[in-house]
Amino acid sequence: WSNAEAGVYNAALKLVFLLLAIDRVLNALLLPAMTRVRETRPDDLARLTGLSLRMVLSLAALIIVPGMFIVPALLAVVFGGAYAGAEGAARILLVYVGLTLVNSVAVCALLASGQERIYSRAMVRGSTILAVAMLVLTPLWGVTGTAVGAVIGELTTLSFMIHAAAREVREFTPAVFVRPVIAAACALLTGLALMNLSAPLAAVAAASAVIMLLVLLRVFPVADILFLKERFL
Repeated sequence: WSNAEAGVYNAALKLVFLLLAIDRVLNALLLPAMTRVRETRPDDLARLTGLSLRMVLSLAALIIVPGMFIVPALLAVVFGGAYAGAEGAARILLVYVGLTLVNSVAVCALLASGQERIYSRAMVRGSTILAVAMLVLTPLWGVTGTAVGAVIGELTTLSFMIHAAAREVREFTPAVFVRPVIAAACALLTGLALMNLSAPLAAVAAASAVIMLLVLLRVFPVADILFLKERFL
């Protein structure tokens, strides 16, 4: 890395760093709730986990998709035009944030189920792959390679976590991902269609599309919202 590349990656990392605070909040909410349900109403754990996963997927879509369009403006405002080269890395790191948020649900499900050893093994494997991916891709693609390596590592960790959690909680199935992913994909296409007109307009349109599609696809029926409210509050 040159000093310029280090500065670009640091700018991209700082831009998305605050979003990782959401991960800490999710852990603080999910783990006590899942542990309490596991101890008092074990039959409800699967439903709570599935709904939590849908909630986090929806949140990730609402952050990542509009964020893809607003990144250039944010970089210009926060760091100035000299850091325009950080746009690509920042967009890739937004995907990393989304994977981290989803991973929180799997982690909490494992820890609430008393599977600390499985969690630790998954973390070690994922971290090893992350380190290898960064070491290989950084010399090849520079700042972009480092960001891609982070995504590969987090995606690998998430795969290990979901595979392990699925043995404890049956709700970790591909079906849970379908509707939030459809909403995110359609919102991304909406934003891309408006990107040439205005990046902020594209971001607002994408966020609105995510919310509208989540409602239309009935990702959260009223009964599920009430269930979550009862378990978390």
